[in-house]
Amino acid sequence: MKTFLLSAALCCAGVVASAQDIYAGGAFDYANPHSGDASLGITVLGGMRFGAGAVTFGPEVDYSLTNDGDYGALRLRAMARHDTGVIALMGGLGYTNYDLDNGGSADGLNFGLGLDYELGAQTDLRVEVIRDMMDSGQSDVTNIRVGSTYSF
Repeated sequence: MKTFLLSAALCCAGVVASAQDIYAGGAFDYANPHSGDASLGITVLGGMRFGAGAVTFGPEVDYSLTNDGDYGALRLRAMARHDTGVIALMGGLGYTNYDLDNGGSADGLNFGLGLDYELGAQTDLRVEVIRDMMDSGQSDVTNIRVGSTYSF
């Protein structure tokens, strides 16, 4: 797992200079597993956007911690975004890793859909639904996220 994360970071580092937009932010997540108790989480996220015009795309990474400490979620996602003016439609597809409190981990895929609402020239309000489809016998989780991002 550490080799995979290092490789992903190195691949992204080479393209930072050509990114049109680099952003970072934070969010609150409501995680609802399909078996077990729902929990609240706090998320830090960051990514890059490439492309010209209204359609952009790029990598995003986020890390979430739940309030009950059952797990931390790391997501690496490919994001696509269509800017319609004040509101942008976005979608993502990627990899999820849960670092479980009992010492184990679980891997899976994720997909999500959401909206970015432009609060200012560099600040967006984000609302998103992310579905983590886990392997390893771990329950699938649907996350509702509300957060904000700042573009540099």
